[in-house]
Amino acid sequence: MKQQTITLNAITLGTFVIVALINLGCQSTSLERSQLDSSDSCLILVGHGAPPSDFPREKLSTYFRLHGRVHDHSGGGHDHRQDPLVQAIPDPQERNQFVSLEKELFDWPRNAQNDPYYMGVQDLADRLEKQTGKQVFFAFNEFCGPTVEATVDRALSQGYKDITILTTMMVSGGGHSEHDIRVKVEHAQSHHPGVHIVYAWPYDPDALASVMANQAERF
Repeated sequence: MKQQTITLNAITLGTFVIVALINLGCQSTSLERSQLDSSDSCLILVGHGAPPSDFPREKLSTYFRLHGRVHDHSGGGHDHRQDPLVQAIPDPQERNQFVSLEKELFDWPRNAQNDPYYMGVQDLADRLEKQTGKQVFFAFNEFCGPTVEATVDRALSQGYKDITILTTMMVSGGGHSEHDIRVKVEHAQSHHPGVHIVYAWPYDPDALASVMANQAERF
């Protein structure tokens, strides 16, 4: 019960912060928002991602061993799709094994029992959708699908031309929020120059501190 309370409090905190900071606006990169119909606008909420608790331990151990080599080769980032795997994993058999394991891991069915974090991000996306009145998709940076790239493609396939990407990782300085997600957004921007795709980063630290102060007052 205590763990559930902590999770719900975190979700509530995240909702307040994200909604407040959406209202601050963000910089345009491809098209001016005034040129776009509001019905073409959507949000993508990006969480960290975690392996499901029931994924086979031996497979997960092998995946992390290979993932570590890709991580080291990319200089600490997690954007191995932008860096040829052949350089990080020269052996073709191991490389194919990594790709296969990653697909299996990302596609593994998630539920409240094996991945409560997945459900938490999904719940936050639903709440954000209700508060903003916009379609909200959710994605994960690593260890879980859907990926940021696949979610951008999904939004585009549904006709959205104004995509704002947010992350649940709100504190400045983190490698995922500062680098990994930014690289993926820039990649999407370069492949879709006629679409407004923006990464709403960084968060305003004063606004974030204010929400946390209000959260503390509740206890």
